[in-house]
Amino acid sequence: MDKIVGFAAALIVITGQVIYILNCLQRKITPSVLTWFGWAVLMCITLISQIIHGGWQWSMTAIAFSTVGCLVVTSDALLGAPTIVKAWREPAQERSVSWVLSTMSAVLALFICIGHEIIYFLFPAYLLLYNGTMVQMTWIHRQR
Repeated sequence: MDKIVGFAAALIVITGQVIYILNCLQRKITPSVLTWFGWAVLMCITLISQIIHGGWQWSMTAIAFSTVGCLVVTSDALLGAPTIVKAWREPAQERSVSWVLSTMSAVLALFICIGHEIIYFLFPAYLLLYNGTMVQMTWIHRQR
């Protein structure tokens, strides 16, 4: 069941990212270059780390990487701050269905974490908070 939910979460978030890219190309939204460049660097570091270490194995090495993961979540949040500020000031420039889809994906990811160690909840919970905030600021609280 976890694999099906994980696949659905991945499909939803990929769809959201494609929509976001299309929104950018169509000039419907204007992303924060600092945020998105920083996120791309963090994703590459994570991908390379998982390839080198054969995925996340729960060991002392994994605990060390989990600690680094906490720092990555903090870095991710700091890199996301310019987008949050921009969405607060100019919600129409960040209004994209991709935030809604990313929020849905985070909920599914949290569902998969049930029964696992608390460290697994950290990033999906952060994504739910971040993307949910973006939905709130760009879709729900539009009257400014």
